[in-house]
Amino acid sequence: MNDPAMTEGIDQNKAFKKQMLDQHRAAFDIWLRLAQLMEEAVVKDRRLDTAFTRAIDLFFIEAFKSHQSLYLLCVVGHSEDAATIARRLFEIRLQVGYLCSDESEREKRGEEFLAH
Repeated sequence: MNDPAMTEGIDQNKAFKKQMLDQHRAAFDIWLRLAQLMEEAVVKDRRLDTAFTRAIDLFFIEAFKSHQSLYLLCVVGHSEDAATIARRLFEIRLQVGYLCSDESEREKRGEEFLAH
């Protein structure tokens, strides 16, 4: 199965990925550092004894998965799709901000989020 066209396509794909990584090295380095920090947090035991903490945890896991997908999309040049995921990360930040904004309402807001 040494189809020259297939081999050429694979080589072009590798070259494009290398070009993207080289061209945007600083951004990928920032992504990697954050990915490492998030991965360390994902494997730790987390407090899930209230609706508020469970809601925050769900947002964290969603943000972790979304952040992981950014690399895959960006390295192959799918910047529009990556922007959609980045927008979702921003929306998660807004939702977490709302959940955390009023300490006396946190548990109620966590329950409301989990109910939907």
